[in-house]
Amino acid sequence: MTKKTSYFLIIILTLVIGKLTLSSHSAVAAEETNNSETTPTATEKLKERIEKIVEQRKDKVEAVLGDYSTQKRGYIGQVERVSETTFAFNVNDITRIVPFDEKVALLKNNKEIKAENVSVGDWAIVMGIWEDDAITPKKIFFSEKTLKPKTHVVELGSLKKINRNTFDFQSRTNENISSISFTSSTTFEDSNGEEVKLKQFTEEDQILVVGYQDENGLYATTVRALAPLSQN
Repeated sequence: MTKKTSYFLIIILTLVIGKLTLSSHSAVAAEETNNSETTPTATEKLKERIEKIVEQRKDKVEAVLGDYSTQKRGYIGQVERVSETTFAFNVNDITRIVPFDEKVALLKNNKEIKAENVSVGDWAIVMGIWEDDAITPKKIFFSEKTLKPKTHVVELGSLKKINRNTFDFQSRTNENISSISFTSSTTFEDSNGEEVKLKQFTEEDQILVVGYQDENGLYATTVRALAPLSQN
Protein backbone atom coordinates (compact mmCIF):
# COMPACT_ATOMS: atom_id res chain seq x y z
CA MET A 1 0.00 0.00 0.00
CA THR A 2 1.42 3.35 -1.05
CA LYS A 3 1.78 6.28 1.27
CA LYS A 4 -0.85 8.21 -0.67
CA THR A 5 -3.37 5.39 -0.32
CA SER A 6 -2.78 5.22 3.45
CA TYR A 7 -3.58 8.92 3.86
CA PHE A 8 -6.76 8.45 1.83
CA LEU A 9 -7.98 5.59 4.06
CA ILE A 10 -7.27 7.60 7.23
CA ILE A 11 -9.39 10.50 5.95
CA ILE A 12 -12.31 8.19 5.09
CA LEU A 13 -12.21 6.52 8.54
CA THR A 14 -12.15 9.93 10.24
CA LEU A 15 -15.24 11.07 8.33
CA VAL A 16 -17.12 7.84 9.12
CA ILE A 17 -16.31 8.03 12.85
CA GLY A 18 -17.33 11.71 12.97
CA LYS A 19 -20.67 10.95 11.34
CA LEU A 20 -21.37 8.13 13.78
CA THR A 21 -20.52 10.39 16.72
CA LEU A 22 -22.87 13.14 15.49
CA SER A 23 -25.66 10.62 15.00
CA SER A 24 -25.15 9.32 18.53
CA HIS A 25 -25.29 12.84 20.03
CA SER A 26 -28.42 13.66 18.03
CA ALA A 27 -30.16 10.54 19.31
CA VAL A 28 -29.26 11.34 22.92
CA ALA A 29 -30.45 14.94 22.54
CA ALA A 30 -33.73 13.80 21.01
CA GLU A 31 -34.26 11.34 23.85
CA GLU A 32 -33.60 14.04 26.45
CA THR A 33 -36.05 16.36 24.69
CA ASN A 34 -38.72 13.68 24.69
CA ASN A 35 -38.10 12.97 28.38
CA SER A 36 -38.37 16.67 29.27
CA GLU A 37 -41.69 16.85 27.44
CA THR A 38 -43.16 13.83 29.20
CA THR A 39 -41.60 14.26 32.68
CA PRO A 40 -43.51 16.69 35.01
CA THR A 41 -41.59 19.78 36.08
CA ALA A 42 -40.88 20.57 39.76
CA THR A 43 -43.69 23.17 39.77
CA GLU A 44 -46.20 20.67 38.42
CA LYS A 45 -45.14 18.08 41.00
CA LEU A 46 -45.56 20.64 43.82
CA LYS A 47 -48.99 21.63 42.52
CA GLU A 48 -50.08 18.00 42.41
CA ARG A 49 -48.83 17.47 45.95
CA ILE A 50 -50.72 20.50 47.28
CA GLU A 51 -53.91 19.41 45.55
CA LYS A 52 -53.52 15.96 47.07
CA ILE A 53 -53.05 17.37 50.59
CA VAL A 54 -56.04 19.69 50.20
CA GLU A 55 -58.20 16.80 49.03
CA GLN A 56 -57.06 14.64 51.95
CA ARG A 57 -57.88 17.37 54.48
CA LYS A 58 -61.00 18.68 52.79
CA ASP A 59 -63.35 17.28 55.42
CA LYS A 60 -61.28 18.72 58.27
CA VAL A 61 -61.16 22.19 56.67
CA GLU A 62 -64.90 22.17 56.07
CA ALA A 63 -65.47 21.13 59.68
CA VAL A 64 -63.34 24.02 60.96
CA LEU A 65 -65.15 26.50 58.74
CA GLY A 66 -68.45 25.09 59.93
CA ASP A 67 -67.43 25.53 63.57
CA TYR A 68 -66.39 29.12 62.85
CA SER A 69 -69.75 29.97 61.31
CA THR A 70 -71.59 28.50 64.31
CA GLN A 71 -69.49 29.83 67.16
CA LYS A 72 -70.77 30.44 70.66
CA ARG A 73 -71.40 34.15 71.00
CA GLY A 74 -73.46 36.65 72.90
CA TYR A 75 -74.65 40.24 72.96
CA ILE A 76 -76.07 42.78 75.36
CA GLY A 77 -79.51 44.26 74.85
CA GLN A 78 -82.42 45.88 76.62
CA VAL A 79 -85.82 44.19 76.80
CA GLU A 80 -88.45 45.84 74.59
CA ARG A 81 -91.16 43.17 74.57
CA VAL A 82 -91.88 39.87 76.29
CA SER A 83 -94.18 37.12 75.02
CA GLU A 84 -94.67 33.47 75.92
CA THR A 85 -92.11 32.28 73.39
CA THR A 86 -89.95 35.27 72.38
CA PHE A 87 -88.06 38.26 73.71
CA ALA A 88 -87.49 41.46 71.75
CA PHE A 89 -84.18 43.13 72.60
CA ASN A 90 -82.87 46.54 71.60
CA VAL A 91 -79.27 45.90 70.57
CA ASN A 92 -77.49 49.08 69.46
CA ASP A 93 -80.82 50.53 68.24
CA ILE A 94 -81.63 47.34 66.30
CA THR A 95 -84.51 45.13 67.46
CA ARG A 96 -83.60 41.45 67.66
CA ILE A 97 -86.24 38.79 68.25
CA VAL A 98 -84.95 35.86 70.31
CA PRO A 99 -87.09 32.73 70.66
CA PHE A 100 -86.90 30.61 73.79
CA ASP A 101 -88.37 27.44 75.27
CA GLU A 102 -87.93 25.33 78.38
CA LYS A 103 -84.41 24.34 77.25
CA VAL A 104 -83.19 27.95 77.48
CA ALA A 105 -81.96 28.92 80.96
CA LEU A 106 -83.30 32.30 82.14
CA LEU A 107 -81.24 33.72 85.01
CA LYS A 108 -81.55 36.78 87.22
CA ASN A 109 -79.45 37.48 90.32
CA ASN A 110 -77.84 34.05 89.80
CA LYS A 111 -81.21 32.30 90.09
CA GLU A 112 -83.37 30.66 87.45
CA ILE A 113 -86.54 32.58 86.67
CA LYS A 114 -89.55 32.36 84.38
CA ALA A 115 -90.35 34.71 81.51
CA GLU A 116 -93.05 36.35 83.62
CA ASN A 117 -90.31 37.66 85.93
CA VAL A 118 -88.71 39.62 83.08
CA SER A 119 -89.76 43.25 82.69
CA VAL A 120 -89.55 45.69 79.82
CA GLY A 121 -86.47 47.82 80.43
CA ASP A 122 -84.43 45.01 81.96
CA TRP A 123 -80.97 44.43 80.54
CA ALA A 124 -79.87 41.06 79.25
CA ILE A 125 -76.85 39.13 78.06
CA VAL A 126 -77.91 36.58 75.45
CA MET A 127 -75.54 33.61 75.08
CA GLY A 128 -75.89 30.96 72.41
CA ILE A 129 -74.91 29.65 68.98
CA TRP A 130 -74.60 32.27 66.25
CA GLU A 131 -75.50 31.17 62.73
CA ASP A 132 -76.78 33.02 59.64
CA ASP A 133 -77.03 36.36 61.50
CA ALA A 134 -79.28 34.81 64.14
CA ILE A 135 -78.66 33.38 67.58
CA THR A 136 -80.02 30.18 69.08
CA PRO A 137 -80.02 31.03 72.80
CA LYS A 138 -78.73 28.68 75.47
CA LYS A 139 -78.67 31.07 78.44
CA ILE A 140 -80.04 34.57 78.99
CA PHE A 141 -78.84 36.61 81.98
CA PHE A 142 -81.16 39.43 83.08
CA SER A 143 -80.47 42.45 85.27
CA GLU A 144 -82.41 45.52 86.33
CA LYS A 145 -79.17 47.53 86.10
CA THR A 146 -77.46 48.35 82.84
CA LEU A 147 -74.97 45.81 81.57
CA LYS A 148 -73.48 48.10 78.95
CA PRO A 149 -69.75 48.82 79.39
CA LYS A 150 -68.95 52.23 80.81
CA THR A 151 -67.63 54.87 78.43
CA HIS A 152 -64.20 56.07 79.53
CA VAL A 153 -63.65 59.83 79.66
CA VAL A 154 -60.36 61.75 79.49
CA GLU A 155 -60.72 65.53 79.15
CA LEU A 156 -58.66 68.71 79.56
CA GLY A 157 -60.41 71.91 80.56
CA SER A 158 -61.33 74.50 83.16
CA LEU A 159 -62.83 74.02 86.59
CA LYS A 160 -65.76 76.44 86.62
CA LYS A 161 -67.49 75.79 89.95
CA ILE A 162 -67.20 73.36 92.87
CA ASN A 163 -70.44 72.06 94.37
CA ARG A 164 -71.11 69.61 97.18
CA ASN A 165 -70.86 66.37 95.18
CA THR A 166 -70.19 67.72 91.70
CA PHE A 167 -68.13 70.30 89.89
CA ASP A 168 -68.82 72.23 86.72
CA PHE A 169 -66.28 71.61 84.00
CA GLN A 170 -65.69 73.24 80.62
CA SER A 171 -63.81 71.07 78.13
CA ARG A 172 -61.24 72.59 75.79
CA THR A 173 -62.86 70.75 72.89
CA ASN A 174 -66.14 72.67 73.19
CA GLU A 175 -67.75 75.51 75.14
CA ASN A 176 -70.35 73.36 76.87
CA ILE A 177 -70.21 73.17 80.66
CA SER A 178 -70.77 69.69 82.10
CA SER A 179 -71.58 68.65 85.63
CA ILE A 180 -69.22 65.91 86.79
CA SER A 181 -69.86 63.91 89.95
CA PHE A 182 -67.16 62.86 92.38
CA THR A 183 -67.24 60.37 95.24
CA SER A 184 -65.15 59.40 98.25
CA SER A 185 -63.01 57.24 95.93
CA THR A 186 -62.20 60.13 93.55
CA THR A 187 -58.51 61.10 93.70
CA PHE A 188 -57.42 64.76 93.48
CA GLU A 189 -53.80 65.48 92.51
CA ASP A 190 -51.57 68.51 92.07
CA SER A 191 -49.47 69.08 88.94
CA ASN A 192 -46.75 66.79 90.33
CA GLY A 193 -49.14 63.90 90.87
CA GLU A 194 -49.21 64.28 94.65
CA GLU A 195 -52.58 63.69 96.31
CA VAL A 196 -54.28 66.85 97.59
CA LYS A 197 -57.66 67.97 98.92
CA LEU A 198 -60.49 69.24 96.73
CA LYS A 199 -60.55 72.52 98.65
CA GLN A 200 -57.08 73.32 97.28
CA PHE A 201 -58.60 73.78 93.82
CA THR A 202 -60.14 77.07 92.77
CA GLU A 203 -62.33 78.22 89.91
CA GLU A 204 -60.63 78.53 86.52
CA ASP A 205 -57.91 76.04 87.46
CA GLN A 206 -56.84 74.03 84.42
CA ILE A 207 -57.37 70.35 85.12
CA LEU A 208 -57.23 66.88 83.63
CA VAL A 209 -60.31 64.77 84.32
CA VAL A 210 -60.23 60.97 84.05
CA GLY A 211 -63.47 59.10 84.60
CA TYR A 212 -66.41 57.42 82.94
CA GLN A 213 -69.90 58.07 81.68
CA ASP A 214 -73.02 55.93 82.06
CA GLU A 215 -76.74 56.51 81.67
CA ASN A 216 -76.76 58.49 84.95
CA GLY A 217 -74.08 61.00 84.00
CA LEU A 218 -70.36 61.75 84.20
CA TYR A 219 -68.16 60.55 87.06
CA ALA A 220 -64.57 61.53 87.89
CA THR A 221 -62.11 58.96 89.19
CA THR A 222 -59.05 61.25 89.03
CA VAL A 223 -58.78 65.04 88.85
CA ARG A 224 -55.29 66.45 88.32
CA ALA A 225 -54.12 70.06 88.20
CA LEU A 226 -52.18 71.08 85.09
CA ALA A 227 -50.36 73.92 86.87
CA PRO A 228 -49.22 74.56 90.47
CA LEU A 229 -52.21 75.14 92.75
CA SER A 230 -52.59 78.60 94.25
CA GLN A 231 -53.86 77.20 97.56
CA ASN A 232 -51.70 74.80 99.60
